[in-house]
Amino acid sequence: KIYFRLINDALRNIKLKQIMKRYQKPSKSIGNSGTEALIDIVTLLNKNDIPHFAAAGTCLGIVREGKPLKHDQDIDIGIMDEDWDPKKLMEVIKNNDKFTTSIPHPKNKKIGAVHYSGVAIDFFRFYRESNKIWHNGVFVRWGNSPFKLENRNLNGTNIKIPSGDNYLVENYGNWREPDPLFNAFLNGFW
Repeated sequence: KIYFRLINDALRNIKLKQIMKRYQKPSKSIGNSGTEALIDIVTLLNKNDIPHFAAAGTCLGIVREGKPLKHDQDIDIGIMDEDWDPKKLMEVIKNNDKFTTSIPHPKNKKIGAVHYSGVAIDFFRFYRESNKIWHNGVFVRWGNSPFKLENRNLNGTNIKIPSGDNYLVENYGNWREPDPLFNAFLNGFW
């Protein structure tokens, strides 16, 4: 009887681990999984005709290092206001085996997802106001001069990013040199 109970418990634990893996908490940094997560989300958004671009630190990593920054905590995806459809985006994420939706933040309308590898992905609505393009972080409102998009190749996948240096300069100053003291909460007010 004890033997069967142990086997039954072990099988239940295996099933539970398989189920829980789908709802894995995001990792603290994206490490080597960022590239896979970015390619997977770009592929999913393209397949579902959702225009988007790599934003913030993800854009910085693509330009400066040719891939997402290993020490970054998430993948940032921008979607312009005219293309922002939260219901469609949530549905696309929910219907894909590689992603789960994360719990919405009570103070921000961004949409969050988690890649099966544990990498968090944040989707931000970018909107025009007073000759700037804005997006709201949780505690920081970021403003940029209007920008166009360009493609960068990442392992055979085209990743759209804001073109030129201006976006990165406005957000990070001297973006070419890593700044270990950069803090989005302190440096992000525009």
